[in-house]
Amino acid sequence: MKISRTIAYLLLSVCLLPSAMAVENTALADSLMAETSFVLRGVMSKKWKGSVNFAVSDPVRNVGHKLEADGRGRFNMAVPMRGPLQQIYLYLGGTATVPVCAGDTLNLIIEDDDMKLTVRDPKAQLDYQLAEEVHNKMRKRFIDINHTFNDYRQASGYGLKNTARSDSLLAVLISKTDDYHARYKAVVDAFVASHGSPRLEEYFRVEGYYSPLRFVAIAGALDRVGSKGYISEKYPAENSTTFRGRFLKHPAYMSFTLNNLNFAVGNATRAFGLTPGEDSFRKSINISRLISPDSFLEELNEVKSVDAEVRYSHDPNLRRNIAYVYESISTPALRKHLEGIMAGVERVAPGRPAPKLVMKDADGKRVSLEDFRGKYVYLDFWDFGCGACINEFRIMPQLHERFAGKTGNMEIITVCISDPSKDKLLKFTEKHGMNDRNLILDRKKSDDIYEFDSLPANVLIDPQGRIAEFYTDRPSVILLRSSTSYPSAFEKALTPQ
Repeated sequence: MKISRTIAYLLLSVCLLPSAMAVENTALADSLMAETSFVLRGVMSKKWKGSVNFAVSDPVRNVGHKLEADGRGRFNMAVPMRGPLQQIYLYLGGTATVPVCAGDTLNLIIEDDDMKLTVRDPKAQLDYQLAEEVHNKMRKRFIDINHTFNDYRQASGYGLKNTARSDSLLAVLISKTDDYHARYKAVVDAFVASHGSPRLEEYFRVEGYYSPLRFVAIAGALDRVGSKGYISEKYPAENSTTFRGRFLKHPAYMSFTLNNLNFAVGNATRAFGLTPGEDSFRKSINISRLISPDSFLEELNEVKSVDAEVRYSHDPNLRRNIAYVYESISTPALRKHLEGIMAGVERVAPGRPAPKLVMKDADGKRVSLEDFRGKYVYLDFWDFGCGACINEFRIMPQLHERFAGKTGNMEIITVCISDPSKDKLLKFTEKHGMNDRNLILDRKKSDDIYEFDSLPANVLIDPQGRIAEFYTDRPSVILLRSSTSYPSAFEKALTPQ
């Protein structure tokens, strides 16, 4: 049976022995979710106007932060994180991803169009030199894989149907991933040969393999990927100890493992004939509990499922579903995270007045939600370096074509969460064909609810200035749902023809 093969592969890929791991799971949970921190200190140029956005990876979700400088451009910020090692995503005209260990102090010089990152430990300094090397040589290839994956998901109806085009795109995705593995390994090997081993050499090797492979995991094509990858050569026999070590230390491996589990749950859920409705979320959670090979992995997956439920499903039983998951979670940090999610859900429930949002145009003219009273407002929050945001900009023309003549009562606005110059914004919007109203978020005058942890993020406001749907569907999902019996809130809001 198809489900049996999927679950068998899942068990093989994560290689756990759940019955004997209760004590070890507790230790893993404590280590992975422990509240730790690192320090960012340095100086930024005047171009950034005293603040730069960045995010830190987290076992549950990415957490957004703002690095603020004083009048001389200097900053010294203790940044909270969880666990012994995570990733920083710096948005400086493009996303720079660097690893950071708990307790590190990073000296950061942010120039007009570049940055310099240093630490005292010579071995740790090699980490940041290698991160820069990888960024320069592999970033475009990674973005290309991301675009191919998004094209595949759209062609396949987000996994709901298969077409000849989606099969072709899947083959391209696998080919590009295999090529990425080989090229990434060559970059790391060459660096080590010329500079010596960095402190986190294993991190880079695991990152280079599993970071793009998570797209293949979501696409459900793991059985079509060759087993000759350099990680499998380095670790010929997986076991629970190597799993825990890698899961604890390497965000990319964690993401891959959870995506693999999530795909298996999705397959099993569809096989049981579950469709969107009152009990589908609970039933999928129950299936996840049934097939998860590890209790902590299951708890982490449940919390991530709730997070996805908040952002993407818009289930009217959301509060009940969160409570259902909360009852079974034993890890304190995960329970605390769920409590935070529930508090946020209450703040932006449909019908609540929209939290204060102030924007400005490229010339600095102030724009607020009150300026659009009488219309629905569809807000698309984004930032430079966000590949998923750019992919949605590519899809936006299809949205206009699909609903041509029906958007008279809808204002579509893209909102940049950083504070670019007029020239930078106009060049970017022209390059990506962003033909709607393009504005900039005024963070200091807006409610912090718009400090999104991950992008793109979309919000729909009704004509009375109330929340119609927070974390509403992005354009690609609106188009997908337009061909089903479950139309999006965006489509329901349009003026009848």
